[in-house]
Amino acid sequence: MASILFSFVGNQDPFGSITGEGSIVTLLRGLKGRNIKISRAILLYTQGERGTEKNAFDTKEHIESDADLKNIPISIYPVSEKLSTDPTDLSTAIDDAKSGLNRLNTYLKPGDFIEFNASSGTPAMKATFSVFQAANYAMNSRVWQVRNPDTKNPEQERVFKSDLRGLRREFDFTVLCKLINEYNYSAALEIIKISSIDLDSSLLNKIFACNLWNQGQFEQFYEQIKCYLKPIQKNQAENIYWWKAYEQAYTAVIRLEQGHTTEAMLHSYRAVEGLIYEWIKNELQNYIIDNKNEYALLEKEILDKYPFEDLKDLFKEYDKRNTGKIEIRRKVQATLIRHIILSNRNNADFNGWDNKEAMKLRDFLSHKLGGISQNDLFNAWCQYKYNKSTEKWESQNDIYNPKQWKQRLLNCLNLITNQNFDSFESASLFSFVHEEVKKQLENHQFQ
Repeated sequence: MASILFSFVGNQDPFGSITGEGSIVTLLRGLKGRNIKISRAILLYTQGERGTEKNAFDTKEHIESDADLKNIPISIYPVSEKLSTDPTDLSTAIDDAKSGLNRLNTYLKPGDFIEFNASSGTPAMKATFSVFQAANYAMNSRVWQVRNPDTKNPEQERVFKSDLRGLRREFDFTVLCKLINEYNYSAALEIIKISSIDLDSSLLNKIFACNLWNQGQFEQFYEQIKCYLKPIQKNQAENIYWWKAYEQAYTAVIRLEQGHTTEAMLHSYRAVEGLIYEWIKNELQNYIIDNKNEYALLEKEILDKYPFEDLKDLFKEYDKRNTGKIEIRRKVQATLIRHIILSNRNNADFNGWDNKEAMKLRDFLSHKLGGISQNDLFNAWCQYKYNKSTEKWESQNDIYNPKQWKQRLLNCLNLITNQNFDSFESASLFSFVHEEVKKQLENHQFQ
């Protein structure tokens, strides 16, 4: 493992009337004194009448003639005309330093370090390397400063490291908080992985769990966070069949907030349709036969308890072999839910899910290439009524903003589960954990 020195050339290189030996040569001696092997030095100089081209060649010649340093290869390159014209421009200095880094990378081997000299050149040039470190632009790098021998205190070193990693941590922490607020937990984990932010283990566990939730892995999410939950919340996840439906629906709500309307459509209907299926299996378990990875089977004995004609018709339609069992597919689910939860028949919110026109629109949108607009999403949840004069089903257009859509979705779930949650935030375990993450991040910021 070795190091490559990277520096702009200043007017005090290789010698200055005030500093004596310039910072580039002084730094090379200081690094050698720390047993840091320098495999090469890359020097950038400005051009023109007031440029540092002569200083660069003089520095190269001086190093090559020095008994202690002569084995270090020196590569010198001019900066752009723009930086030569205005060497005080920080933005241009950064661009030129990046170009220099590209050249440097051709010499860099795995495990090598870059040693930045932040004491040569104009203030803008010197600041460039600190910006690189603070922005984590060059991973294996160190920034060095060289003190003026006439002004340094006796106890101070002539050559010392300038560490801006604390500032980098502040940058990373700001980004992390923003990502958490946007529910972007996968990106948050990536920031944590590459930064030096030191987070409490419980906070890391919760962030990891929230990423599982974002992926729809609700069981794994619960296992990760159950030790942080209240008893009533644990009971909800362990003993109540409907808890994942609210998590699925809350996923839809968040996706809409993020502008992912196609995903919002998918998750909203999965929440209702999945809940109905689980509700049937829970409420009618004496008439249900598990069918492994296929739809569960409904036994004909259900007709003794619920002798509805349309349910009888479904057995005639689907039980061709007279097995006394039919799969609980969507049409069967809808029939059961309409008859058993009687209020569904005239419920406006449930009508937004259970009507043929909305189903047609959902099927069309689901099989259409391209995105789904917010208006499409709302229309797929609207009520439809039959217009006798036109002999057509017409949308009532009773949803035209996210708040109404969110309330319709919540009301559908509450209707099926017989709960009275007033918001998804109160129903969702994720919402609780998400708020805990934000609180812990806020506390961490002020430690």
